[in-house]
Amino acid sequence: MRKMKKALVLLIVVAMVLIMIPLQVFASDIARLSGADRIATAIAVADNFGSADTVILAAANDANLVDSLAVAPLAGKVSPIYLTYKNSLDAAVKAKLGGKNVIAIGAVSDAVVNEVKTVAASAEKVSGADRLATNDLINARLASPAGTFVVGYNAIPDALSVASYAAANNYAIVLANPDGSLDSAKLKGTTTYIIGGPTLVKDIAGATRLSGADRYDTNIEVIKALTYDYTKVYVANGVSLVDALAGSPLAALTGAPVLLTDNVTVKAASIVNPKLGASSDVIALGGTGVVSDAVIMMVWFLK
Repeated sequence: MRKMKKALVLLIVVAMVLIMIPLQVFASDIARLSGADRIATAIAVADNFGSADTVILAAANDANLVDSLAVAPLAGKVSPIYLTYKNSLDAAVKAKLGGKNVIAIGAVSDAVVNEVKTVAASAEKVSGADRLATNDLINARLASPAGTFVVGYNAIPDALSVASYAAANNYAIVLANPDGSLDSAKLKGTTTYIIGGPTLVKDIAGATRLSGADRYDTNIEVIKALTYDYTKVYVANGVSLVDALAGSPLAALTGAPVLLTDNVTVKAASIVNPKLGASSDVIALGGTGVVSDAVIMMVWFLK
């Protein structure tokens, strides 16, 4: 009995010490890929991707992220995604494109593509008259997709919830029409998932719908339904979303999920916590202004 009491006292003391330790002590162990801005963060992510002959260049502008909804499967596990503002080629990005085969997506201007050609081994632009046409052109380049994720016309968060899985498993991401309808001819492969509610995407015969009350609950349903490897877990801001786009091919390398956060909480943490092993890494995408140390601790500290 005395030994049990001593053990209990020891546990209480340890708990009290942990409570008193400032978050900054733990923060030194938090893995983070970030830069001064979204473009620099995408570079930091790409630097961790490893060597690649072909890279993707997407517009960093918020208004044009929708053009890149389907680009993660095109990047797959072989191409990182760089960002630049659509009308100017960032100097640091330009330095990374030397000798690469570059695929510019959507709103990236012809002037930027022409500048890319001065340093790249090759450069081409994949862009249609609108987001749906761009989406079609991207998916036409995929080789025998295993299946399709259908997302709403404006549903960037839902697309990025499934982006790493789509990239890792050769699934197409298809945009529905503004009214939620879809031409069935656009479906690829043998399996179809609808991501989001019926106001975003109407029912499709034979499809499985993964949907929650908001983008974060939908993120939970995606993670619950799909099979991931939890050796690495990435966390990105679910409002700005751009870092999740850049991080999707990197997450695909290990079959990792991307958790979305509002920088206050991570709803999917309760689903992911039990799946983490002693050697798992929880990695923030972006600076503390978009994914705080406290948010990462919600996932990481409970390992």
